[in-house]
Formats: sequence, C-alpha cells, structure tokens
Amino acid sequence: MQEFAKGPNLQELFRLGKVFATETGLAVGKVKDAMEAAAPYGQCSMAMLGNSVFAVGQLDPLDALFKGMGAQRYRCKVDGKGARLLA
Repeated sequence: MQEFAKGPNLQELFRLGKVFATETGLAVGKVKDAMEAAAPYGQCSMAMLGNSVFAVGQLDPLDALFKGMGAQRYRCKVDGKGARLLA
C-alpha cells in the first residue's frame, strides 16, 4: 500500500498486484500463465479471491486468449464517477 500511495494509478495497480501475487506464491498454474500470456495485449493481475485474474487492454485479443485457456470470462466497465451512495 505504501508503494501504491507513491503514485496511485491503473498501471501501478496492475504492476504491484502482479508482483504481490507472484512473490507471495499465490499466482501459480493457470493464473500465472494467464498473467504472462496477457502481457502483449494489456495489463493483467490476479484477483485475491478465487482462481481468477482481471485485465484491461485490447479486449478482443484478451477475450480470445482467456477463452483458449478454458476460462469463464466477463466484461465490465469501470465507473469514472467513483464511489458514492446509490439510492
């Protein structure tokens, strides 16, 4: 968290998340393979719950890559307004 606070941005979120996942040994097998294979098409890191990754970048190549790995895939958009209470 201290490292991320020095320059909080999307690139650092992915970089530090990937470093954490690999250095702690959490990213193994298909997760590690997916993170490495996604590099030419965008940024990818491991979600800390479940055997899953999240990625941004070239959506169609990433989707095809993960589909080829047998992954269940979901696309979502990031809300640019930030956290707020919805009524």
